[in-house]
Amino acid sequence: MFVHWLKLKKHLIASILVDAFILYLVYNLTPSQQVGPSITLEFFIIIFLWILISYIRGRYSKSYSLPKKTTLSDIYNILIVVFIHYFIFNIFSLNITLEKLINLKISVYFYSCSAVISLICQYLLNRFSIRSFKSTKKVLFAGSMTCFEKHLQYIEESTLIKKPELIKYSGEGINFRNIKELLIEDNICIDHQIDNIISAKISKGLEILKPLNWCEINLHRIPSDIIGNNELLEYDWFPETNSIQQRIKRIGDIILSFTLIIITLPIVIFASLLIKLEDKGPIFYTQSRTGIWGSELTIIKLRTMNKDAEKDGARWSEKNDKRVTEVGKVLRKLRIDELPQLWLVFTGEMSLIGPRPERPEINKILSEEIKNYNLRHCMRPGLSGWAQVNFPYGASIKDSEMKLSYDLFYLRNFSFWLDMLIFFKTLRLIFNASGSVPIG
Repeated sequence: MFVHWLKLKKHLIASILVDAFILYLVYNLTPSQQVGPSITLEFFIIIFLWILISYIRGRYSKSYSLPKKTTLSDIYNILIVVFIHYFIFNIFSLNITLEKLINLKISVYFYSCSAVISLICQYLLNRFSIRSFKSTKKVLFAGSMTCFEKHLQYIEESTLIKKPELIKYSGEGINFRNIKELLIEDNICIDHQIDNIISAKISKGLEILKPLNWCEINLHRIPSDIIGNNELLEYDWFPETNSIQQRIKRIGDIILSFTLIIITLPIVIFASLLIKLEDKGPIFYTQSRTGIWGSELTIIKLRTMNKDAEKDGARWSEKNDKRVTEVGKVLRKLRIDELPQLWLVFTGEMSLIGPRPERPEINKILSEEIKNYNLRHCMRPGLSGWAQVNFPYGASIKDSEMKLSYDLFYLRNFSFWLDMLIFFKTLRLIFNASGSVPIG
């Protein structure tokens, strides 16, 4: 699955490699006392920050009409942020010497050249992507009309920019000239075409997939209503509790949560003062949530709603929810209200990455309305997850069903690399202050 993801992210990987090459060239061509090419720790810090901030700002996203996100404004932001870090790292001193001023001039030259060259290269790369975008993958579907329409809906609901074209098999001879994949519904007999299918698989590399695998590979989510009893028994839904991947995950949770607790402590203290000053109410808000295997846990959050927000009982947050305070709006947008939960990650009740825990009373409703909903409780709940970085804030049964499909994908494909991907996508959401408001 990770290899398939890499194939889908060719534009992202190419963009990062282009920027890394540009930085390497400009870094070694920048006037300095050194002679000849060199790669130092300073260079790795520079390239890491440049690529991280570029990703967060969305500069590596595809742009199929015009390169809207690869703009001078974004380059300017990257230039300023990285330069400030470099300035503090090298010249944080009241003693301004001539040598430091020369270094400052060299750093301005370096970042300016890199920014201009990167802008041009990313523009050309996006123009190349426009031409490669014209061809749409064609998928032949063999199955009932009901299942066919369901998959059309899955494609329509997906966040894919380049959506595959689904073609219904008519029952006659199959022309595999432009067909990349064959999607076959369970219990559908196409024995009379088996020779043609095998021939296309050998000569043209035709992929033959069942609905669950096709959604998993192409949509990066698994709709819960396509999971039958056979799929529940045949597929692995329960990650091994003591596997190497799980141990690495737990070690990472301990180290990262402890580090983040120390780093974000001043932010939590400042936010607590703002909450107290606004309405004199309590700073923290505790809530019962459902954890792994249906166990109950108590989460702690910075309070973002009025003191009596749930006097009439639990309910989902709404768009422009009047219960949210002015300070709370900012805390939610930047995800600062979630920071106290880092302690639960450190103690092992939660994880940094995993399905978001829901309230027991809401879970009861969702488990009755949504097929296979309780599968999401097979893993320790997380601060962020695959659903959170791929779908906006959910506030309805339909939204919960969509988010479940992403949680099920995570269960089936859990790995260290997927966790890292979600971590960086989460950083991107936080720094862009997006995805924290209900869509309805």
